[in-house]
Amino acid sequence: RVTVEIPAVPGDLALLKEKAARMAERGVRHLNLHQLRVTPHNLPRVAGKGFTCLHGEKVLVLESELAALSLMLHVADEGIPLGVNYCSFAYKQRWQGAAARRRAAGAVTRPWESLTPAGYIRRLCLSGPAEEISGRAEGFRRAGADPGLWKEEAPGLLYAHPDLLAPGSLDRAELSAAYFEAALVPAVSYRNFFREVRLNANRKIHSEKRPALPRTTVPPGSVEGFLLYLKDPGNHVLPKGLSVFSQFEEMGVGLPEYF
Repeated sequence: RVTVEIPAVPGDLALLKEKAARMAERGVRHLNLHQLRVTPHNLPRVAGKGFTCLHGEKVLVLESELAALSLMLHVADEGIPLGVNYCSFAYKQRWQGAAARRRAAGAVTRPWESLTPAGYIRRLCLSGPAEEISGRAEGFRRAGADPGLWKEEAPGLLYAHPDLLAPGSLDRAELSAAYFEAALVPAVSYRNFFREVRLNANRKIHSEKRPALPRTTVPPGSVEGFLLYLKDPGNHVLPKGLSVFSQFEEMGVGLPEYF
């Protein structure tokens, strides 16, 4: 399966439209277009070309995206049998970033924690009167739950896996959530929890667990909806009052808006 992979250079749009049909005729199955970024390496060649630079997490070229979308529309309108994929920075960051976080998380996720669809480590916390929290831990034991799925961190504070928490069961306990991002690094900062990952007899890296969102209380009116979402995200949505959690729970969709 022959694939052509190039940046979507705005000045090449007319040439790409001309060559798209010929690529298909010659057996090319896919054309992968990357969104052009402005970096310290290409700045001397990009500067002065009149591009519109979009400032955000990275500096992106607006005309590069417009060229890629224009070519996709051209291929569809003309019925050219060539699969065109637009590899935008937004989608690359979402999906590659989530995959990298998941890959690193395996070494540092504790049994009472869980992974979100976006690749972040989620830690649910129950807090309240010490006797109430201890009673909940005892209830888990009596129910025969896996003892690794909860941890009494301190009097009145209990970490619990989502599988242990039933909607409507937290009348006297406050629920909060914290999120962490795992990253594979060659050297650790010693500021965060980490574990060594041995690659071979001579080389090692580390998985470091970095705070992404400190412990944040789930409003009482949103607790049941939040737990339902965690147990079955395919049939439930994140409650509106929990937008602070959305970037850690859900994969973003759509291309960025321009301002």
